[in-house]
Amino acid sequence: MEARSTNKQTNRKTTQFDTKPTSINPQALAALDSAIRAALTAGAFLQTLDPAERKRSARLGKRNEPFVARSITLGNQAPDLVVRQISLEELNTTKSNREALLALSGLLAQLKQGVDDTALLLGAKTYGDSLSIYETAKRFGRASGYAEAVNELRSLKRKPRIKTAAASPAAGGTPPPAPVAPKA
Repeated sequence: MEARSTNKQTNRKTTQFDTKPTSINPQALAALDSAIRAALTAGAFLQTLDPAERKRSARLGKRNEPFVARSITLGNQAPDLVVRQISLEELNTTKSNREALLALSGLLAQLKQGVDDTALLLGAKTYGDSLSIYETAKRFGRASGYAEAVNELRSLKRKPRIKTAAASPAAGGTPPPAPVAPKA
């Protein structure tokens, strides 16, 4: 829920986000960019799967991790139960590497969330300030010779919303299911 108030000088609605810092030090942004590019270079060994490969791959998740941990422990305790094609040393290394990557995945998710949220706040600030300029131009700009610019801004601001194909049967989407008649 947004808390809104009116600024009497510009008659612009302000939001709770207006109090968040909206400037970014260019050196800090460049350092972040360099660090991410270095991480991408360092992570060149990471695999990328297409959706079909991802779907076919066996999943190791929270539900079957205890099974995997116990079977590896059993294999370490009784190496004679491990088939020749499986190297216990490689299996232990693979498990450790997966755990390390999951920890990195959590850090990357935090970084992505921070980037996304900051971009959202900067966009909200930019749009809010742009609306203030537009409102001022509507009031005072026409007399100052900016009528054409105000009209252009109005047309840009009022872009029609695009309906999704699924929501519109006329656009080739699927119509909603017909109501079922009650049995007599």
